[in-house]
Amino acid sequence: MGRKAQADPNLVCLARIDDVIAGPGYLVSFKCPDRHRFDKCSDADVYESVDELVRIAATNIPAELQVAEQTHGINYEPSGLLFDMSLRGIVKPVTGWSVTGCM
Repeated sequence: MGRKAQADPNLVCLARIDDVIAGPGYLVSFKCPDRHRFDKCSDADVYESVDELVRIAATNIPAELQVAEQTHGINYEPSGLLFDMSLRGIVKPVTGWSVTGCM
């Protein structure tokens, strides 16, 4: 997940990666210097992406999962903090991080 410091500390920017879909369009590289080309997301948005990765992983189609991981900027890690349903009330992927990225 890409993160950039900005005026609202409750929002995080998720990069749209151009390596997934060739040509011009919605997806951009993490190297893009234009912060306006990144999507601002909330904790709920991140968990929505995590839930989508879980659904796609259950289909057992590796190529589809790889594209979804790159598009959302999150790797599917079933034993990771973001994927542990019992920690959702504790782990806040956006609002629980400082500007330096430490919890």
